[in-house]
Amino acid sequence: MWKRYSAEITHRWDLTGFDIQEEHPRPQYLARLAHVKRKRVNIVTNTMEPHVPFWKLRVPLTIFSFSVVLLLVTLALATVVAVVLYRMSVLVSLKAVNKSSPILVDNSSAMLFTTCTAACINLVFIFIFNYIYTFVAEYLTEFELLRTQTEFDDSLTLKIYLLQFVNYYGSIFYIAFFKGKFVGYPKDYNKIFGYRQEECGPGGCLVELCIQLGIIMIGKQAMNTILEMLFPLFFKWLNTLKVKTGLGKDELSFKMRRPQWVKDFKLVEWGPRSLFPEYLEMVMQYGFVTIFVAAFPLAPFFALLNNILEMRLDAQKLLTFYRRPVSQRVKDIGVWYRILDSIGKLSVVTNGFIIAFTSEFIPKLVYVNDMEDLSPKKIEKIRNINEAPASPEQWDRIISKSLSGSDFDLLIHHKDHADSGTSALKSPASSI
Repeated sequence: MWKRYSAEITHRWDLTGFDIQEEHPRPQYLARLAHVKRKRVNIVTNTMEPHVPFWKLRVPLTIFSFSVVLLLVTLALATVVAVVLYRMSVLVSLKAVNKSSPILVDNSSAMLFTTCTAACINLVFIFIFNYIYTFVAEYLTEFELLRTQTEFDDSLTLKIYLLQFVNYYGSIFYIAFFKGKFVGYPKDYNKIFGYRQEECGPGGCLVELCIQLGIIMIGKQAMNTILEMLFPLFFKWLNTLKVKTGLGKDELSFKMRRPQWVKDFKLVEWGPRSLFPEYLEMVMQYGFVTIFVAAFPLAPFFALLNNILEMRLDAQKLLTFYRRPVSQRVKDIGVWYRILDSIGKLSVVTNGFIIAFTSEFIPKLVYVNDMEDLSPKKIEKIRNINEAPASPEQWDRIISKSLSGSDFDLLIHHKDHADSGTSALKSPASSI
């Protein structure tokens, strides 16, 4: 439906056969290549433009740019490792304090505290790195000598989205698909640098994944909403200090008497990035709603609340804080469509993996199907066994009352090493 509407607008505005060569070069591109003497004619616009050597200049710059991007991606993954080390150290510290302190803290409370604080610390790192990534990505994209604004926007979009994808979703992917999956077993733990890996709680990693998702998604939406309103106010106030209108103090003393052009001149300039931050925010939200919806079913609800509030705040921001934007001829939304299409395909795989490996849905389903094949008499026997009596005498009474000879495979015989030398029985779970 959306693609049909986009094609209708493209046809209505006569952009169906729009060629990227028809777009004028960026002023920054022409300024950086002003010293280049070699020029060639643009066959579409029939104008002289500077020629950039492909192999000698453009390819090395592109390789250098994406090498820096990979370095920043590695840095984002390093923050995930740092948060993991924080969780492990805090859990060990809480257990050590719990042994020496009269105030007892159970494991579930300790894990809940550790998960919430780690998610908040991760959110702070995400906002710090986002500003660093945006600044570096803009510099690298300008360094690539891209001719048109469309090419510049597409390259910048790929860089920033890749960096923010790893920044926002790195810790979530770790909890969903890697945490507690390769720890080994008590006789043979898989260790890294001599240390055991982080494990999930007794109930699995799904609750921790839900907490991580909720804190990061809701915290991101709340912080972005606040910053989107504060930044235009700050820049508008800054323009009021910097802009000189040439009018006297008497002419500007009364607000109602100010000319309209004075009010408009003090508004914030729209800038070349135009709706890029809005697109980025919506695409990141779309990723939270679709990729991990099986772990956090309330994500669409919070996204709806955020969008209702965002519509009113964006309308006020665009009408009262910014100047009227200059329109540009584009055929479609560019690389954003391919990103949205990739997220939709990725979400099918990730939600299937979350249901299959992270949640307890399939083990419970198998257990229910197995229990349906058992008779009520056998279910009562298993329930009596799972009650785990405390003494061997209680075991003897239950065995004599509820077990037949064919049901002794549910228990494991073992020798009791006490002085009495009597034999005892224990359940399979306790013998492992």
